[in-house]
Amino acid sequence: MRDGYKFLLASPPPKSKTLLGLGFLLSPWAQRCYIDHNIFSDRIMSVSFTGEVCTHIVTCHSPTNVSTDLEVEQFYADLTTCVRSFPPHDIVAIAGDLNAHLGKNTCNTNAYYECTNRNGQHLLDFAQENAFTIGWLKFNKKSSKKVTWTAPNGQLHQNDHIL
Repeated sequence: MRDGYKFLLASPPPKSKTLLGLGFLLSPWAQRCYIDHNIFSDRIMSVSFTGEVCTHIVTCHSPTNVSTDLEVEQFYADLTTCVRSFPPHDIVAIAGDLNAHLGKNTCNTNAYYECTNRNGQHLLDFAQENAFTIGWLKFNKKSSKKVTWTAPNGQLHQNDHIL
C-alpha cells in the first residue's frame, strides 16, 4: 500500500466461517476530513467526514437471494438503524453489494433485469422508506454498461448499487 494511506477494516469475527469483510481505504486527503467510522454489523460499516455538511458513506454486503427471510429482514433493519443514526441534514451515501435484481416490472424500462427479485423488492422498500434514490435508475445506459459483476460461469449481473 502506498505511504500515507490508511485502511479501515471490519473483518469477520475470529473463527467465523464467513468470507465477509468490509473496508475503506483512505487517502491522505480523505484522512484530513475523517471523523470516525462505525461497524454496525458484520455486513454494514460507515465512515464519516467533515465538510460544509458532514458526509457519511456506508458500505454493505446484503445476504443473497437464497438466504432466509429473517436474515434479509435483519440486514435491512440494521441498515435502517445505521442510516437513521446520522443527523437528518447530513449527506448519506450507500454503496455496496446488495444482491438485488431490480426489474422493468417494478422500476422502469431502464432496468437491467425483466423482474425484480426478493432482495430487489427489499431494496426498493428500503429506499422509499428512507428517502434514498437508487443511482442508476436516473441514468439511461446500454445494458452492457449496467453490469457490476460477472459470475465465474460468465453470467452477467447487476447486484451492486449506489444510493
